[in-house]
Amino acid sequence: EFDNLGFGAVPVTSVFGGLALAGNATHPFYEAPGRALVNMFLVNATQRYGDRYAWTWTTYPYFDPNEQMDVGTSDRCDDALSHSLCWESTCDAPKSMAYTRRKMEKMTGKRDSIMWIGETGWPSSGYTNAMKACTYWASNTSSQEYYRNFLQWDLGLPGEEPPDHVFYFTLRDALNFGNGEHFGVIEQCVQTGCKLHSEGFQPPTTSTAPSSTSTLGVYNLMLTVSDCATFVAQSGAESVIKAALAEATSADVGNISVQLTCPSRRLASAVLSRRLETSVAAAYEIAIPAGSSTVNAASVVNAIKSSSTTAMTGLVTKALTAANLPTTGVSVATLLAPAEKVPVPFSGTTTTANKFGSMLENMMSK
Repeated sequence: EFDNLGFGAVPVTSVFGGLALAGNATHPFYEAPGRALVNMFLVNATQRYGDRYAWTWTTYPYFDPNEQMDVGTSDRCDDALSHSLCWESTCDAPKSMAYTRRKMEKMTGKRDSIMWIGETGWPSSGYTNAMKACTYWASNTSSQEYYRNFLQWDLGLPGEEPPDHVFYFTLRDALNFGNGEHFGVIEQCVQTGCKLHSEGFQPPTTSTAPSSTSTLGVYNLMLTVSDCATFVAQSGAESVIKAALAEATSADVGNISVQLTCPSRRLASAVLSRRLETSVAAAYEIAIPAGSSTVNAASVVNAIKSSSTTAMTGLVTKALTAANLPTTGVSVATLLAPAEKVPVPFSGTTTTANKFGSMLENMMSK
């Protein structure tokens, strides 16, 4: 379908990690019926797409299961760090990529197939089981060293062609299946300072002027209806969702904004397209006036978190009835709680881009 839309020259890829490299004498890549047929997939993909297929790999020396503590110690890992944090040809990451290149060549007979490194990075905290006793294994110091060396790397691999693109993981810390990962150069998007910086560096200051409102970022609740286009076209449909959210959160209805849309079906399969016909995306944003005695950001978030799709369906039905709009077939399918969006205005006239560049310069100057 994409090719017919004019995307026939766009690279096609799928991302694989270290397990995929566990092949054998007959298969360069992992092949285990009932678990994963990586080798078969790559054979089919390269035959189908040829040079258009981009081999994408994640490379993480941090997760190497072969790393051990220094000999004779129970909490030192200097030796492991010495070859894991660097990016010269004898270091772990370039050697791993070169090894991957050789496996690719074994399958295709080509040395210069398109190769992307989809992820590489080092966390500021956390641990792998074998290395958790080493304080410096996952630390700001090691994260900064890995990132500094990465920025200086020329993409060279020992004896092999360099990768075509490399992507660093990542901008900010995040949750992965509910577990915190600390690979980001910042902890949260609202912060103006990196975790990695030179000693004494001060991040840009924020305005001290009080804000008149605290805004909860745009979130969605998904409705199931008989027909999306018909529901959205009704006069007062957005007001219905505002009323339901106001009753659920005790927020003033005048401080709630809602936008109703029908999900795009242009590239969807026939089955998914029919499902999308009955789905409505209701994007909402709630503003909390400063000094409000009735609600605050935490109370609004908690109210929605403690609610349910069943309870919200009841409130939407009540609001539809009050507005003399049909209620048949209308229900709330998903309900996402918002998070507070903290305004972070910069003082002066320096651009955000310049300030970010300044942060990087100071971070790497040490």
